[in-house]
Amino acid sequence: MKLFRKVIAVLAIATMSLSMVACNNSKAATEMASQDENGLIVARVGDVPIYKSALDNQMSMYGMSDDMMKAYYGEDFTSNAESVNQYNAFKESIVNSLIESEILVLKAKENKDISVTDDKINAELETTKANFTSDEDFNNALKQSGMTLDDLKENITKNLYVTQ
Repeated sequence: MKLFRKVIAVLAIATMSLSMVACNNSKAATEMASQDENGLIVARVGDVPIYKSALDNQMSMYGMSDDMMKAYYGEDFTSNAESVNQYNAFKESIVNSLIESEILVLKAKENKDISVTDDKINAELETTKANFTSDEDFNNALKQSGMTLDDLKENITKNLYVTQ
């Protein structure tokens, strides 16, 4: 399970690192705070929505969930100016990173030399699954990380586009 978390963290960090060079002015490509049938949209890159759930997952992965903030700053962390500033700055950087990552993926998809097939996605998924002793352990790790199998496949797909 720890290996799975490390793999996800490495994928996220790699994507975020690569995305920092993708676009200097990503806010122009976004439309803030709306909602659709899949949830609250915190940003949009072209027609691609970025959901609050993705933001929350990233925040949690870096230890910046509401629960973590409460544990560090106390139950009412929103009354502490330092914690609110830190939380908001980090949240903004995560949103910007998600936007830039999506821009990078969209640019990669436009490149005709880059091809991501179901076979490549499934091979990468099987490589990830091989780190677990059973499907049950794999599914438990997904659940603990707040991801679904579809979320993982989407992350694998994006990572394949970015790393080719």
